[in-house]
Amino acid sequence: MKNKSKKKGMKFEEIVLKDLIRNSDSIGDIKKGKINKTINSGSLWFDKGDMKTNEYVIEAKFTEKKGFRITLIMLKKLWKEAMEANKLPALVIGIQDGKDLWTIKAIVEKTRRN
Repeated sequence: MKNKSKKKGMKFEEIVLKDLIRNSDSIGDIKKGKINKTINSGSLWFDKGDMKTNEYVIEAKFTEKKGFRITLIMLKKLWKEAMEANKLPALVIGIQDGKDLWTIKAIVEKTRRN
């Protein structure tokens, strides 16, 4: 079951990559040809995130369920990985509903309050 889910997630990453290249304005100043998939989808210590640009570390999440929960643990992990790479964090979420794919693209920001 998990292997099937991993394959669907990797397929979604390919969809996101093609979409970001085709619509280079969709997250900030992403330029064509400057988007790279990371090795093993970020599982190596030196190459985190699912995709990278000159400006962003991009994490892609996919589900066929009715929703997707964004956790503080997930945001902190993405934030840390992006800061270590001296880049901004971005999150792309895909929710498959039958033949429809809903996609959310967001820049992750952190604000400190006194």
